[in-house]
Amino acid sequence: MPRPGWYNDNANRTFPFVEGTAGVPYTGTLSNLVNLPDYFIVDCGFVLGPESTYEEGSHFIYLERLSRTGDVVTFEFRSTDSGFGEYPLIFTRNVADGEYALEYMDSDAPTDPVSESDSAQEECRQPFWSGYLVTGDMGLIADAIADGVAISRPSDSVGLVEPALIQNLSGAEVVSVNLANTDRTRVLFDEDDACYPERPQWDFNTDCGTDTEGRRIPCTYEYARCLTGDVRFQPGYNMSVTANPTTNTITFTPMVGAGEGEPCEEVKLFPTETGPTGASNSLLEGGPLCNELLRSINGIGGPLLQFRAGTGVVITPDPDNNKIVVDLNLNNLDLCHFSEYSIG
Repeated sequence: MPRPGWYNDNANRTFPFVEGTAGVPYTGTLSNLVNLPDYFIVDCGFVLGPESTYEEGSHFIYLERLSRTGDVVTFEFRSTDSGFGEYPLIFTRNVADGEYALEYMDSDAPTDPVSESDSAQEECRQPFWSGYLVTGDMGLIADAIADGVAISRPSDSVGLVEPALIQNLSGAEVVSVNLANTDRTRVLFDEDDACYPERPQWDFNTDCGTDTEGRRIPCTYEYARCLTGDVRFQPGYNMSVTANPTTNTITFTPMVGAGEGEPCEEVKLFPTETGPTGASNSLLEGGPLCNELLRSINGIGGPLLQFRAGTGVVITPDPDNNKIVVDLNLNNLDLCHFSEYSIG
């Protein structure tokens, strides 16, 4: 004689709940979820998303509430994990639905960023958890719970879902790939620098504060966000990318000359990066070009050079024009007159 089927078996036993937490026989009117008849729920299953904090053995999934309003019966499931306790899975049935009706449901996605840098990432974050529910004979269910009745879980030991029906992906999945660059070295002249009386200013924020020792904290700029699906990694400037299918890892190794080689010009940190406002050149970092700097005189380098005028030379500083005039005017030299005839 053939078996009547999986769902039929479950309609006559406590599964999918832990034995003793549901299906306890009762008399009179259904008023406690510990007495939930076996034929109400014949199967269910749940997947905890990669951003959940669910821990096997410490947390559980449970039926929190059963209610009926008119012809609609509601099943509300929650988790003891406080990380997503405010995100229930609520399944609904109509009393006219057929036997073994199946419904899939996703919870809301996280709305609180896991860090300040993720504050705009909500659109690509997955639900905290998902699940499915299979119910039994809705005619029997409608007879067991009257219109307007709501039954809540009386204690923590009631309505616990079998752990084998829970798949935990906490921290086990890449949700999306985001690209960002740490700030470049920017030329910030001293406020009392006569050569540059005005400090460079950018149209975007370049001041991310200082650390406890007063050192500047470099900003981080987003280049791309929420890259999903098939993502290909291409080595950029001075970067090597290797994949190891055995360990399922991708390794990024900084290496001079690797990938695209060494760039010949500045590379934008993000697509809309520009140089400082009012700059006289195209440098993104601010400051002068190489040919706008005096690096050495007769092989002697800076940063400080001292000029001394010798005999026959006058040195005149011109700070308003960032100049030093070296005039070879023979000052203080004796002038000798020679005969137009050669001696001898």
